[in-house]
Amino acid sequence: MIAEGLFTYRLKRRRHFAIRLIAALLLDAAAALFYPVLMYNAAYSTAMFLVLFAVSVLSLKILFSESWTNILFCGLIAYTTQHLAYDVYNLLGVVTGLSRGISFYGQELIGESNGFLPILYVDSYIVIYWLMWFICGFRIKREDIHALKSLSMMGLAALILLVDVILSLIMTYSVKDDTETLWIVLCYLYNILSCLLAAFLQFYLVFYRKQELELKTVQNLLYQKEEQYKISKDTIDIINIKCHDLKHQIRTLRHSDGEIDKEALREVENAVGIYDAAVKTGNEALDIILTEKSLYCEKNEIKLCCVADGNSLSFMTPTDIYSLFGNALENAVEAVAKIEDKNRRAINLTIKSVGKLLSVHIDNYYEEEPLFRDGLPQSRKGDSRYHGYGVSSMRYIAEKYGGEIAFKSKAGVFELNMLFPLKG
Repeated sequence: MIAEGLFTYRLKRRRHFAIRLIAALLLDAAAALFYPVLMYNAAYSTAMFLVLFAVSVLSLKILFSESWTNILFCGLIAYTTQHLAYDVYNLLGVVTGLSRGISFYGQELIGESNGFLPILYVDSYIVIYWLMWFICGFRIKREDIHALKSLSMMGLAALILLVDVILSLIMTYSVKDDTETLWIVLCYLYNILSCLLAAFLQFYLVFYRKQELELKTVQNLLYQKEEQYKISKDTIDIINIKCHDLKHQIRTLRHSDGEIDKEALREVENAVGIYDAAVKTGNEALDIILTEKSLYCEKNEIKLCCVADGNSLSFMTPTDIYSLFGNALENAVEAVAKIEDKNRRAINLTIKSVGKLLSVHIDNYYEEEPLFRDGLPQSRKGDSRYHGYGVSSMRYIAEKYGGEIAFKSKAGVFELNMLFPLKG
């Protein structure tokens, strides 16, 4: 139950949890005390442990409102942890000469006169339990386990653990007092490695599934950016065409004989000139995203300064350019929009070639201190399942082209730097 608690404390508890906990403890105790011991051999003991494991899984289902997959995962990794601690204790007991390492869980402690053996037993379990929790347990969130769909890897881990338990029992019943210590040590080393392999497979399943879901999310975002890029491109083209026609019409009216308010005419011309004065960097995709953001910044009193050699981005696809710089500028705009001092509402973008490298630099002021995790800024928005993947997609695109991306914040200024290798 202690090992199960290490991996279930984040699960969703059922109502009246305290009462259910007492009932679950009584159920486990009853199963352990009243299970009939009809014979002493490896096969019967294996069946007994399987029944006790099934009862413990049922107890977890009573306690937590989770799927059977989640419950089975937590129960399996808890049993793996317990058996690993048991094997480590027995190995240390054999190596130090305190025991022969051939009894069941702590059975030899009953009536034991050697005071060091109970200390070794407790310390072994405490250390292994803490290590398993620290390395793996607290890193797994409830939604990570909830995302598990396939039981294939979990089944393989369960099979490895089952074989390990069977071999351990066979050794327990076959080892005699005159058995070579080296053989016992090798058997326990094998059991420990089997437990570690089973644990690795289980946690690999969780983290692999998590990475797979994140990758799908990033790919979906890139697909949405591609569609948005197509729409934006068509929209900007249409606006420029219409504005170009309007300017021609205004010039025609200006040279006509009719009387027209020249001040009003100038205001109209300036208004449409905002659209016609699109950013020209030499890269169409970059021009589109910069034009979009320039219009937004103009409207919201944000100064966007851009010095960019768009031609140097020719190695990237238009969709990746739109997504990369779109996400970067969206984050910068969102940060400076919260600043009350309009003089600090400024964003600087520089794209230039330095030798055989392409350097991209974006900096902006900020009001709220950004949060970082693993070197990446984290979203402050409510639902982390749907926010924060913009930065992940930026890193994905940078690595796709063999580049590097880095973020830092200091003295109220946030900086984004990217380096890409240039061919030729």
